[in-house]
Amino acid sequence: MENTNNNNNNVAKSENLNDTLPQVSNVVQTLLEQMQSRFEKVSESILTRIDEMGTRIDELDRSISELMVHAQQQQQQQQQSQQQSQQQQQQTPQEEQ
Repeated sequence: MENTNNNNNNVAKSENLNDTLPQVSNVVQTLLEQMQSRFEKVSESILTRIDEMGTRIDELDRSISELMVHAQQQQQQQQQSQQQSQQQQQQTPQEEQ
Protein backbone atom coordinates (compact mmCIF):
# COMPACT_ATOMS: atom_id res chain seq x y z
CA MET A 1 0.00 0.00 0.00
CA GLU A 2 2.82 2.33 0.84
CA ASN A 3 4.43 1.60 -2.53
CA THR A 4 1.18 2.48 -4.26
CA ASN A 5 0.99 5.79 -2.39
CA ASN A 6 4.59 6.57 -3.31
CA ASN A 7 3.92 5.73 -6.96
CA ASN A 8 0.78 7.88 -6.93
CA ASN A 9 2.73 10.73 -5.35
CA ASN A 10 5.48 10.37 -7.95
CA VAL A 11 2.93 10.39 -10.77
CA ALA A 12 1.23 13.45 -9.30
CA LYS A 13 4.58 15.21 -8.91
CA SER A 14 5.50 14.31 -12.47
CA GLU A 15 2.21 15.69 -13.77
CA ASN A 16 2.66 18.86 -11.73
CA LEU A 17 6.18 19.20 -13.09
CA ASN A 18 4.92 18.73 -16.65
CA ASP A 19 2.30 21.41 -16.02
CA THR A 20 4.83 23.75 -14.39
CA LEU A 21 7.66 23.45 -16.93
CA PRO A 22 5.91 25.42 -19.71
CA GLN A 23 5.03 28.14 -17.20
CA VAL A 24 8.61 28.33 -15.96
CA SER A 25 9.83 28.33 -19.53
CA ASN A 26 7.51 31.23 -20.36
CA VAL A 27 8.64 33.19 -17.30
CA VAL A 28 12.30 32.60 -18.15
CA GLN A 29 11.70 33.59 -21.78
CA THR A 30 9.94 36.78 -20.70
CA LEU A 31 12.76 37.64 -18.30
CA LEU A 32 15.37 37.06 -21.00
CA GLU A 33 13.46 39.28 -23.42
CA GLN A 34 13.20 42.02 -20.78
CA MET A 35 16.90 41.74 -20.02
CA GLN A 36 17.75 41.94 -23.72
CA SER A 37 15.54 44.99 -24.14
CA ARG A 38 17.16 46.72 -21.16
CA PHE A 39 20.62 45.79 -22.40
CA GLU A 40 19.85 47.28 -25.82
CA LYS A 41 18.56 50.50 -24.23
CA VAL A 42 21.63 50.80 -22.01
CA SER A 43 23.89 50.07 -24.98
CA GLU A 44 22.20 52.77 -27.04
CA SER A 45 22.52 55.21 -24.15
CA ILE A 46 26.21 54.43 -23.74
CA LEU A 47 26.88 54.80 -27.46
CA THR A 48 25.01 58.11 -27.52
CA ARG A 49 27.08 59.38 -24.61
CA ILE A 50 30.29 58.23 -26.28
CA ASP A 51 29.29 60.10 -29.45
CA GLU A 52 28.52 63.22 -27.40
CA MET A 53 31.88 62.98 -25.65
CA GLY A 54 33.59 62.60 -29.04
CA THR A 55 31.86 65.76 -30.24
CA ARG A 56 32.89 67.63 -27.10
CA ILE A 57 36.48 66.46 -27.46
CA ASP A 58 36.51 67.66 -31.07
CA GLU A 59 35.16 71.05 -29.96
CA LEU A 60 37.80 71.28 -27.23
CA ASP A 61 40.50 70.38 -29.73
CA ARG A 62 39.32 73.16 -32.07
CA SER A 63 39.16 75.65 -29.21
CA ILE A 64 42.66 74.76 -28.05
CA SER A 65 43.97 75.10 -31.60
CA GLU A 66 42.34 78.52 -31.92
CA LEU A 67 43.81 79.60 -28.58
CA MET A 68 47.26 78.43 -29.65
CA VAL A 69 47.01 80.41 -32.90
CA HIS A 70 45.82 83.48 -31.00
CA ALA A 71 48.64 83.12 -28.45
CA GLN A 72 51.22 82.83 -31.24
CA GLN A 73 49.82 85.94 -32.92
CA GLN A 74 50.00 87.88 -29.66
CA GLN A 75 53.55 86.69 -29.09
CA GLN A 76 54.55 87.80 -32.59
CA GLN A 77 52.92 91.19 -32.03
CA GLN A 78 54.78 91.61 -28.75
CA GLN A 79 58.06 90.67 -30.38
CA GLN A 80 57.44 93.14 -33.20
CA SER A 81 56.53 95.82 -30.69
CA GLN A 82 59.69 95.14 -28.70
CA GLN A 83 61.80 95.25 -31.85
CA GLN A 84 60.25 98.56 -32.87
CA SER A 85 60.83 99.93 -29.39
CA GLN A 86 64.46 98.82 -29.47
CA GLN A 87 64.94 100.36 -32.90
CA GLN A 88 63.48 103.64 -31.69
CA GLN A 89 65.74 103.61 -28.65
CA GLN A 90 68.75 102.99 -30.84
CA GLN A 91 67.79 105.82 -33.18
CA THR A 92 67.19 108.33 -30.39
CA PRO A 93 70.77 108.45 -29.05
CA GLN A 94 72.13 108.83 -32.57
CA GLU A 95 69.87 111.80 -33.23
CA GLU A 96 71.03 113.52 -30.05
CA GLN A 97 74.64 113.41 -31.12
